[in-house]
Amino acid sequence: HISRNASALIRRLCAQNPAERLGYGRCGIIDIKQNKYFQGFDWIGLHRGTLTAPIQPVILGPDDTTNFDKYPKQNEVPPDETSGWDIDF
Repeated sequence: HISRNASALIRRLCAQNPAERLGYGRCGIIDIKQNKYFQGFDWIGLHRGTLTAPIQPVILGPDDTTNFDKYPKQNEVPPDETSGWDIDF
């Protein structure tokens, strides 16, 4: 589900004509920052790097990978590329 404000923001950012895109006009990024979608967002905190992350995973140590998805190990080695497409590089 995408909120109405998010949908409107995306539509304005992705306008087919670049001159009609949000942020293109005289006020530039200010128009984006003042969009309803970002109402209440702490832009100063973002700039200073003081925002609290919305998700703070528990990390058990420097090698902890428990927060990542598990994938089966792939033992098959892909064949060498021998078509010669890169000869001129």
